[in-house]
Amino acid sequence: MMRKSLLALSVAAAALGAGMARADVPQVAVDIAPLQSLVARVMEGVGTPQVILPPGAEPHEYALRPSEARALSQADAIFWIGDALEPWLAKALGSLAPDTPTLAMLDVAGTRTLPFREGLGGDDHDHDAHADEGGHDHDHDHADDHDHGHDDDHGHDDHAEGGHHHAAGETDPHVWMDPENARAWLPAIAQTLSRLDPEHAQVYAQNAQEADADLAQLETSVHGMLDGDTPLQVVVAHDAFQYFEDRFGLKNMGAITDADDTPASAARYSEISNNVVADKITCFISVPGEEKSVESLPVSGQPAHIVTADPLGSSFAPGPELYGDLLLDLATRLSVCRD
Repeated sequence: MMRKSLLALSVAAAALGAGMARADVPQVAVDIAPLQSLVARVMEGVGTPQVILPPGAEPHEYALRPSEARALSQADAIFWIGDALEPWLAKALGSLAPDTPTLAMLDVAGTRTLPFREGLGGDDHDHDAHADEGGHDHDHDHADDHDHGHDDDHGHDDHAEGGHHHAAGETDPHVWMDPENARAWLPAIAQTLSRLDPEHAQVYAQNAQEADADLAQLETSVHGMLDGDTPLQVVVAHDAFQYFEDRFGLKNMGAITDADDTPASAARYSEISNNVVADKITCFISVPGEEKSVESLPVSGQPAHIVTADPLGSSFAPGPELYGDLLLDLATRLSVCRD
């Protein structure tokens, strides 16, 4: 009987200890699934970060649900892309988590940024003249706290109506589509988590290093799929792939919708159509729900390849593998255009 009592006490003590260990793990909130995937990779074996935006949500304009607002207010750390992608979140953080350590990826040293493309969306800007462009530097100092505006109004709708337009020269916020940016973020994520949770600092650092090696291999694989004697010419339904195009040598020949969701004018659509015919373009990237905009473009007797891809990774299961799966799937689909 005493043996059973001691065993019961041991089991109870172990369960209590495990519960306390779990309670010590930081509660982490992340804005979008691709970034959540990177944070989850760094936290693997310790905890799981919560993603705020659900699949299909529009990151430029969004109204938080009560459960999402609660996740932000209860978080010990928050990772997000930045105000350029989610101005509404900048305001929400000020009211829901004014003292919570936050890290905007656009503020991380080494993040390479590109300006919004205007008009046709052709590949005519100078990629070597960006003030925020940096090398792949893993040793950075990062401030945990950022100032945010205040807005206590949080609705229940998935999407907020209204435009979110950008002036020429402003930063294109789809920075996660460049894996070199993701590699620059990994140590910053690990450092932020380590300050909150020193007990697991070695795990975070090791996970970040392993994830970096995985992303380096991913880049090599994608280059192997897409590199060629001439740049692969593409027309996109939505200009959300600039960073991927630039990293892997694709040439954008037109965007039907700008990165800030501004649709092409009739004149611009006509110009894109003319380019498709004149340059014999057969490779098109659409986003879910916008396939018809590229299907209606003329193709001069050539077989057209329409690749549907969501830069937010809504078709993939959330978790540490999502980020790599997103880029590898896009590259695999585009490689058909090389055949």
